[in-house]
Amino acid sequence: MKYKYGYKQLRYSSLILVLIVHSFLCFGQNPQFTSKIRYYEIESMTGTVVPNYRTYPVAGVRTGLGITLGSIDTVSSPLNHYFNYPKKGIYLGVHTLGNDSIYGNEVSLMPVIELKSGDNWSFRLGLGLSYFSKTYKDHERNLMVGSNLAWGFQTILYRYIPLRNNNQLKLGAAFLHGSNGHTQLPNYGINSAVLSVGIQYLSKKVLLPERNRMAYKGSREWMFTYRVGAGFHELGSTTKPIGGPKRPIYNTSFAVGVVLKKQFKLQTGLGYRYYQQYADYISDHPEIKDSSLNANNVYFLLGAEFFIRHVSMVVEGGINLYKPFYPYFAEVFKNTDTFGYQLEKIFLSRVGLNFYLIDTSKSPKHNVYLGTQLHANFGQADFTGVSIGYLVKLSNP
Repeated sequence: MKYKYGYKQLRYSSLILVLIVHSFLCFGQNPQFTSKIRYYEIESMTGTVVPNYRTYPVAGVRTGLGITLGSIDTVSSPLNHYFNYPKKGIYLGVHTLGNDSIYGNEVSLMPVIELKSGDNWSFRLGLGLSYFSKTYKDHERNLMVGSNLAWGFQTILYRYIPLRNNNQLKLGAAFLHGSNGHTQLPNYGINSAVLSVGIQYLSKKVLLPERNRMAYKGSREWMFTYRVGAGFHELGSTTKPIGGPKRPIYNTSFAVGVVLKKQFKLQTGLGYRYYQQYADYISDHPEIKDSSLNANNVYFLLGAEFFIRHVSMVVEGGINLYKPFYPYFAEVFKNTDTFGYQLEKIFLSRVGLNFYLIDTSKSPKHNVYLGTQLHANFGQADFTGVSIGYLVKLSNP
């Protein structure tokens, strides 16, 4: 019971963390960035769920409605010179998934950032939460969703068509994804391809300062960061065994790196994880006599981080230097004869959001953050976790 309770706490903690980013991203006030243009948009989405396993139940047309509230900063700043005056907002979407008896409906809430490309094109990224009304518990053919609460991700390419009175027509092509990060099996995840049509209203005409791409050329700030965290997952492959206990993974990492142009961080370092699932499995199976089989994992990491004031998006990859139990785990729960297994044995990845106490645009020497991340073995989800970290600048630009 203690693990079940801890997992619920982790889910609620992740929800709170994502809600924090909403307030920082769109409604937080900062004297340095007070000149804003508000925008409001509504869009209709139509598409289909994309099959990702052989026995996938046929689904009909996926339909949905999305609302985004956000703003554009119109002042000269490192953020705007680097990202070309991006639009930042909060997206709320409600969708049917094309097969109500199996998949039900999806409700998504996530922060989004939209980057301009020319005068009439833009590219949007969003990462937050999705709630699915039906899971495997409601229908045994639903191998895509094992839990109601999951990660939500969207990437959309938009074409703008100007209209009158500060209105714009938006035509989009999108990829949508939902996954619980292996915290509750089964978890193939839901992938969807959709087209969108929407209207965006701007509170006033957009008059932006000229972007100076060279404003912070050569700016480098060397830094050190340290992170500790915890997560939960079930022991098994993507689909089985179902209903196993959820046990913690403890992890830590340290890295050195450089912040370029005050907005983009590159870093490299070492990380460590301890899998309680692996430790308990070894303890429960005395026939595992090889002393090298244990619950530890040491890895080399290489990552990138994009700062957006109090918020950042983290993308990290790595190479396992020591993870001796994984081959044994794969023999029991996976197919070790595939090329995919070889990649999962060697490589790992992590993607998520960090929420900084001090606005990163101020280039503070010391900063702390809370984070929520999805960890994976190469491209297959491993666990979902939360973390706390510390960053210190070792040099000034």
